[in-house]
Amino acid sequence: MIHSPGHTPGSTSFEYGDTLLSGDTLFLRSVGRPDLEDSSEDAVREAASLLFESLDDLLDFDDKAVVLPGHFSDEEVRPLATELGELREEATNELLSYVEDGDEESFVETIVESLADEPANYNEIKQINWGKEQPGDDVEELELGPNNCAAN
Repeated sequence: MIHSPGHTPGSTSFEYGDTLLSGDTLFLRSVGRPDLEDSSEDAVREAASLLFESLDDLLDFDDKAVVLPGHFSDEEVRPLATELGELREEATNELLSYVEDGDEESFVETIVESLADEPANYNEIKQINWGKEQPGDDVEELELGPNNCAAN
């Protein structure tokens, strides 16, 4: 278990053999958005800095580690897992390249400037996760819908 705060304070990633279950910390084309707990600019900047540190820790894994993210944004992409070394080499995850370069300032600024509106289903998902509501007929769409947890 790897505490990987930033997306949320309790974000956790898991190492299982040569596999990294990165949850909502690291996606194949982005990273977890740090504004869902508190969207004030100061809070987003603080969470983005924590996220930067968490990603830096995940980048310590071997290049052959298979990354399995919590979401995906393109159903045409198969498989939904990629080796960490491939994520480092590909130019599809701009935010990860800032971490590779040790450029926390650019990482934070890019996140602050590129955040989209809060996902429409976010509050509903939170209520379900907290056990305050029961999922309706749209549970598959809530879980498998577009990746609105990505920072960009």
